[in-house]
Amino acid sequence: MIGQCKYAFRMLRYAFGIKGNSVAAIIMMAAGLFLEVVSHGTSFLGSFFLVVLSMFPVQFLYSISLSDHAASSPYRKRLQTSMPALMNLTLNIGIFTLIIIIRAVEIALFPEDAKLIIGSLLMLSIAELIITVYTGIVFKYYILATIILVAFFTIFGAIGGWNMAAQDEMFGFYSVFAAMGYIFMGKTSFAGAVVISYVLLFAGAGFQYLVSLAIYRKPLSKRAQGAAMKRYLK
Repeated sequence: MIGQCKYAFRMLRYAFGIKGNSVAAIIMMAAGLFLEVVSHGTSFLGSFFLVVLSMFPVQFLYSISLSDHAASSPYRKRLQTSMPALMNLTLNIGIFTLIIIIRAVEIALFPEDAKLIIGSLLMLSIAELIITVYTGIVFKYYILATIILVAFFTIFGAIGGWNMAAQDEMFGFYSVFAAMGYIFMGKTSFAGAVVISYVLLFAGAGFQYLVSLAIYRKPLSKRAQGAAMKRYLK
């Protein structure tokens, strides 16, 4: 397992469009940290930007599987199955640990918002589970994966908005990410939310791996690829 992770990270230098996507990832990380600080944890939009960062290396691995470097490699199948799941899990553990530390500080600084901050963390954990499912499907079934993602935000956004309105809070487009936190307000302690977060990370990685095995032989979707990769797809 450790050997696969090392190989995957080592192969990233052969990925298509790594420079442009790396710049986009840095911008997203900066925006995520800024929004997290501004909302002090009452909205999971900033943190959501951070967890989405794990998708970039996974996309790189899929592009490497089409390159000449992977053509004769015994790891070629694993570049689309176990390695993306392992890399996603490794990065998400690091990202969530950072987010949890930030949330602990925010609760200490803003105790009056503790329940909403914890609720937002739980919502973020569920969103990450959906993103992991999305990542496992999107490079083969782009439209299906997009429908799942849109349905998730539509359903949970509506439920969160209803809960927010019930507490006489103003609801708008940006506040949909705060509203979702209202769904899980007061449902558990901060420690409970932390445990649930890590459990869902491992569950998501396992599901991503199983899905990738099931659809491994399916062709990559052109809609999910950048211009550089599309030239290699039939």
